[in-house]
Amino acid sequence: MRYSLLSLTALLLIVQAVFACSGSAEGGAPTGAKCGSDSELDYESFGKGFMARYCVQCHSSQLPSGARNGAPLDHDFDSLAGIRATPRAHLEEVAAAGPEAVNRQMPPPGYPEPTDRERKQLGEWLACGAP
Repeated sequence: MRYSLLSLTALLLIVQAVFACSGSAEGGAPTGAKCGSDSELDYESFGKGFMARYCVQCHSSQLPSGARNGAPLDHDFDSLAGIRATPRAHLEEVAAAGPEAVNRQMPPPGYPEPTDRERKQLGEWLACGAP
């Protein structure tokens, strides 16, 4: 029994090291999302509603640190300025989709989840500069 527990512990440490080195545990991959010349997505028509439905439960400037479920204090998505203050690549690699990847790290389990279509819209909106 002791040998099995040690083996399992060693295996878990190896898996943790692999994920830590690859970055996979923290974020996904670049999506390859592009801003189409015909894109009509802007903050009012898309970004504000998306963030309200899927992000501000944890990422709001109105929440104290203990109510943010681990969300960093500098990641506030209840305003366009707050969204733009977070690096686009970070948002893309945890929640957006495009032709090269669909990233589903956020929102965490137990929270409402955007559809793949909504994630693709997020990728497009971000690629357009979050207008």
